[in-house]
Amino acid sequence: RGLAGGEPLDTVFISFETIVGAMPKGPFVETPFRPRSEGAIADLLDVLEPDSCRLILLTRRQDTLLESQYMWQIHGGESFGFERYLASLMRHPEALSYLDLAERLEGLPGVSHLTLLPFETIGGGLSPFINAILAGTGARLDLSTLAVDPVQNPAYSERALEIALA
Repeated sequence: RGLAGGEPLDTVFISFETIVGAMPKGPFVETPFRPRSEGAIADLLDVLEPDSCRLILLTRRQDTLLESQYMWQIHGGESFGFERYLASLMRHPEALSYLDLAERLEGLPGVSHLTLLPFETIGGGLSPFINAILAGTGARLDLSTLAVDPVQNPAYSERALEIALA
């Protein structure tokens, strides 16, 4: 349970991709995919001591995941070809396995439910996307009151867009 102004909350929602650790930059891959995920979630569960924990794992199509991870690798100024990155992945296909990650997370003590949600559903708009994420909590969010840039492309990094437009 969380606290707000000293009162118990029914739901604590945390959305923070790098809580499970940012991938190191360079022409290599980590195995397994998101190796620090279990430790990060286990630490949160130890601190929050929830009655139950429902995890929501956003997944990407394999092609957009490959592109996203490659762009992350070169975002910091690294320079190597996509062919080199792809060759590394072909040697270690488990490096981008959502199935393995989902099984590891689902097996954590205290995790009562795991939902997989495709990231690409963001194409239907930000409000429906956020509310699909929140659906498992019973909460809804009216984004019309927030200053959100609707033309921002959330699927690609700023550097990826610069390269794509060059």
